[in-house]
Amino acid sequence: MKSRLGIMPALHESSCRKQCVSQTTTGETMSGLNMMARSVFGALAMLMVVSAQAAGKPKSLPESIDNYLSARFDPRSPGAAVVVVKDGKVIFRKGYGMADLELKVPVRPEMVFRLASVTKQFTAVAVLMLAEEGKLALGDEIQRFIPDYPRGAAPVTIERMLNHTSGIPGFSEEYLSKRDMRAEITPAQMLEIIRQQPPEFVAGTKWAYSDGAYELLGMIIEKASGMSYADFVEQRMFKPLGMAHSYYDRSERVIEGRVKGYARTRKGYQNAAFISMSLPYAAGSLASSVDDLALWDAAIADSDKLINAETRRRMQTSYTLADGAAARIPYGLGVSLAPRRGEPRVGHNGQINGFMTAVLRMPKERVYVAVLGNVENMLVIPELLAERVGAIAAGKPYLEEAAVVVPDAVLERYVGAYRINPKNVRNVSRDGKRLFMQRNGGPLIELHAKSHTEFFVKDAFNEVSFGTDAAGMVSTLTMSQVYGPPNVAMKEVRLEPAAASAN
Repeated sequence: MKSRLGIMPALHESSCRKQCVSQTTTGETMSGLNMMARSVFGALAMLMVVSAQAAGKPKSLPESIDNYLSARFDPRSPGAAVVVVKDGKVIFRKGYGMADLELKVPVRPEMVFRLASVTKQFTAVAVLMLAEEGKLALGDEIQRFIPDYPRGAAPVTIERMLNHTSGIPGFSEEYLSKRDMRAEITPAQMLEIIRQQPPEFVAGTKWAYSDGAYELLGMIIEKASGMSYADFVEQRMFKPLGMAHSYYDRSERVIEGRVKGYARTRKGYQNAAFISMSLPYAAGSLASSVDDLALWDAAIADSDKLINAETRRRMQTSYTLADGAAARIPYGLGVSLAPRRGEPRVGHNGQINGFMTAVLRMPKERVYVAVLGNVENMLVIPELLAERVGAIAAGKPYLEEAAVVVPDAVLERYVGAYRINPKNVRNVSRDGKRLFMQRNGGPLIELHAKSHTEFFVKDAFNEVSFGTDAAGMVSTLTMSQVYGPPNVAMKEVRLEPAAASAN
């Protein structure tokens, strides 16, 4: 799902879906044109692998990484910058595709991209710095800094705001649909809009990704530090770390090397819709380069330059809900902790008008990857690129997942509508031996079978499984999420017209 405020990962499902710009998502834009493009890139990648094998020459890590990425970017289209760090040293940095289609300027790794929700790492560290300085405490209730925020059945603490268990809502879909996205908005105006909405849930009882919570954290940073959010990140974080190509993004600001953002459509690429960066604010307003992100991760992974070891440990600790009954949430304080292949990962991803981003640290392998893309609905999502590139750097490359053949009769059992909530439905359809999923009438996503009940989406981390009831009838569709627990949709029983009219 794509958020207006630039925080939602592709195909990410959560209760904050009401903040979406549109129904388009990376995983759900698989038009015939897109699938053809994927096929072309896939064939090219296979050809490169076969050629390498035929040559019989071992590839260096930079060569292997470059081969993988070159096969996934069209040099004439918007692309991405990528950096890879291993054992504290940059082993790969390169740009792919075009930074500006009109001027035909290619991407270079030192160029500046909007970070979207990767911004949340910086907001979280800013809060943690202030906590170490004694200017706030993670257990403080929001009312210490924002007195007129409504009290609920359980305290909304700064810690719960950081780990998305606060229940604070974001901007409503109705508000965003009417808002001029070019207009500036102040933090005080944001607060007034957010506080007028009921909470999503009682604080501490659920997990739901919240832009609203991080926007209010920006206000808390300002009140606790006496500085604007922009000044704090630029003076207290970017400058000390030598991040010379990192900024609080403002459209009127002249930034050397800033790339243009695009949207991919059926007719080709177009300039991304304008958004005032005052709207994402502390949830998604920062801009940086992959080179600077390598400096950033070194600072928060292994050094005390910004926060001490105990604070870093707490930042990278997953949380349980208030009742302790649920599994630990794979999210810390401003960082995703969702494991891959059973191994720990620390990172984040984001999406905003014109851009998709992902940063990933593999602690055991001592590998870090940053991918910054300048198209809002990339053919291959950045978090997948980061994971695959990281695996190559770690000497543990992924094998392409092969689909299995499932009998037509089994596929037919899955056809139907599955409802997550009153406004969110997944329709599953079949075209011969192919199974597709569709969100609320949006584009089709092809589901590829891992088994008779489990399916995956190519070039994404999302998986779908079907469950049955006591009678053996298909009753549920379960979708994995990038961060939170899986979403379960219930299959609807729809009467045929003749049956519906029967007495």
